[in-house]
Amino acid sequence: MRCLIDINIFLEVLLNQENSSQARPLLQKSDIPELFMSDFSLHSIVLILLRRKASELEMLFLADTAQSGSVDILRIMPGDLTQVIAVARRYALDFDDAYQYVLAVEHELTLVSFDSDFDRTPHGRQLPSAI
Repeated sequence: MRCLIDINIFLEVLLNQENSSQARPLLQKSDIPELFMSDFSLHSIVLILLRRKASELEMLFLADTAQSGSVDILRIMPGDLTQVIAVARRYALDFDDAYQYVLAVEHELTLVSFDSDFDRTPHGRQLPSAI
């Protein structure tokens, strides 16, 4: 299964939040052949970790994701942001959610998220436990 992992899945684990026990097994599974995240999520996670002064977490996260190649990074080109805006308006999504959604649809990925806002869209989302 090809999955786009939403930022909240990573943050649950990195920050040991309420749903971390549900998210952690997904990120530790070795039988999922292709995991993806957006460049928007990657940059946002680093920003959040920097604000929390969590330098060890930052390095572990970067090593385990972007640098190791275990998670492929996808991005939307600036010229295609109009599509993100259109999706945000159509489904009443925040910009970051619309960004994730457009990537998932364009790359035919299953969107994995705790965010119920994706339930308003035709493609929806899956919880980590369903993967």
